[in-house]
Amino acid sequence: GAVSVIKDGKKIAEITEPGEYFGEMSAISGEPRSASITSKGRSKIKRFPGDKLHEVIQKYPEVANHLFKTVVNRLSQANNIIVKLASDRAKKPE
Repeated sequence: GAVSVIKDGKKIAEITEPGEYFGEMSAISGEPRSASITSKGRSKIKRFPGDKLHEVIQKYPEVANHLFKTVVNRLSQANNIIVKLASDRAKKPE
């Protein structure tokens, strides 16, 4: 099922594809998580402790490949949003 990513009480993203990751930023950086997840219905979630990420990647290298694709995709989406906001701001008369 789909889940919503909630930060500061606002929905900032939605994860709808089966097999997608969330919480990876915290697992990679070691920083506390910055958002919460709310299920939009029935969801099947597989959890692994963030401090075990390196062990999981060593045992299952395909996890690293999928994880990197996920991070790159989210970075690309964030960059597109930044470019759009900057473009909109440049067009706005002062």
